[in-house]
Amino acid sequence: MSRPPGYVELPPGADPALSYERPDIELHALRAVKPLGGVITWCYTAGEGDPPGWIFTANIQVDVRANNRVNAERRADAVRRAICALPARYWDEGVVNRVDVVDGPFWQPDENNAPRYVARFAIVFHPRAQALAGPSWP
Repeated sequence: MSRPPGYVELPPGADPALSYERPDIELHALRAVKPLGGVITWCYTAGEGDPPGWIFTANIQVDVRANNRVNAERRADAVRRAICALPARYWDEGVVNRVDVVDGPFWQPDENNAPRYVARFAIVFHPRAQALAGPSWP
């Protein structure tokens, strides 16, 4: 039987959760907000929780632009709602446990004074449970 993508052979006694790669939360967040247009997402810090290799937290910033301040603010609020709804959204790679709004959305115009709102989120997530409960490999 073939091993799942990202599987790593570990020494006996190692935590089996460490065998599975961290889900790509950055791509998952981008897919949630990209249809709104005018957004850029990026992860500015990330870390592991307890147990290590299973629980992760990613701090993601979303920059929201539009043709004027009112539209940028409306789009930023739509971004906030989309990111905060990630725990309810199915994701093949993993599960989003919680989203905390760390900052914003707040007004922070670009250097050239173009309309921009910024929001930062802490997203707690883990791989899908089926990854650990999957078939036994020879």
